Amino acid sequence: MGFYIKSVEATGPKVKKATINLTNGLNIIAGISNKGKTTILQFIEYAFGGLSKDSDISISPS
Repeated sequence: MGFYIKSVEATGPKVKKATINLTNGLNIIAGISNKGKTTILQFIEYAFGGLSKDSDISISPS
C-alpha cells in the first residue's frame, strides 16, 4: 500500500492562498524565478520531519 501527496496549500500575510494539486506518480513543478517552487519543496520536507535548520520558511499552526 502506498501513498502520495494530493496537494500543498500555503498562505501568508498580504499573500493570497496558493494551492498546488498533485497526482499519483511523477509531478513536475516548473515556473519563472521567485514564484515559490523551492518553498513548495520545503513545505513537503517539513511535513516529513526533514526541514533543515537553515531554511528561511516559517510554519505557524492553523
